[in-house]
Amino acid sequence: MASKRKESNGNGKGGNGHDIGLRLFVQQTMSVPPLQPKEEMRLVGLAGAGDPAAKRTVVHANLSLVPRVLEDEGLLDYSDPRTTGLMETGNRALEVAIKTFNPEQHGSFQEYAMDKIREAVEKQADAVSALA
Repeated sequence: MASKRKESNGNGKGGNGHDIGLRLFVQQTMSVPPLQPKEEMRLVGLAGAGDPAAKRTVVHANLSLVPRVLEDEGLLDYSDPRTTGLMETGNRALEVAIKTFNPEQHGSFQEYAMDKIREAVEKQADAVSALA
C-alpha cells in the first residue's frame, strides 16, 4: 500500500466554491444508509448481470466508500481540485467492482469494493505525484 501523501484538509479553514461543493457531496454520500448484506448481494448479482436499476442502487448505497478510502489514505483534501479527480476515479472503480465481484471468491462486497477503490486512487495519486 502506498504511504500517506498528505493530511486531510477536513478542518473547514479556507476554501472556495470547489471546497463547499465537495464537502456537500461527501456529506450527502455519507448520509445514505448501507444496504442489508443479503439485499446487497442480491443487487450486486443483478447489477453484475447488467440490471441498470440494481447497479444504480448499489452505487448509490456504496458511494460513501470513496471518501472513506480517500480519508484513510490521506487524500481527502477539500481545498485541492485534484481531489475531485480522485473521487471520480474511485466512483469508476466502484462500478468496476460491481461488475467483477464474485461472492464465492471475494466474500464481502464492501471490502472488495474498498480494495478496488484504493488501488485505483493510489495509482492515480502516484501518477499525479510523478508529474509534479
